[in-house]
Amino acid sequence: MKYQGVHELVDVGNWRVDDLTDPYPEGSRDKSAMECPDPASFEFLKPGHRYLFKHSNKNYPEQFWAEIIAYKVGCQMSVPVPPAFAAFNSSNESHPAALIEWFYDWDADDVLYVPGGNFMTRMIDNFDSKRGTQHN
Repeated sequence: MKYQGVHELVDVGNWRVDDLTDPYPEGSRDKSAMECPDPASFEFLKPGHRYLFKHSNKNYPEQFWAEIIAYKVGCQMSVPVPPAFAAFNSSNESHPAALIEWFYDWDADDVLYVPGGNFMTRMIDNFDSKRGTQHN
């Protein structure tokens, strides 16, 4: 597995955005589902693969780093986690964001996706998926 180098910031400005889910509807932070072009700009990206471009909360602009750090920690602990990379979108001058490799086959007919927030609202009092409260 190749890791993202210090000077390999991913620009998703020319990536195809999934128009059916833009903005991506789940969670409290803005995000877009996009497809990596072929050929990919870096070895650590999968050409033609789907990724989630996930912004930070506007009150916490560095929040996207948590996704990338969680990926690195997971790798060190041998926990299978989806790769996450530092990225930006030059086409709309967006702030840096986490680019997270899609972790299931979105074209499969037998895949059922259930958002984690659906479980959390049943398990955690005052869990608010829109404002991000009680995300513990």
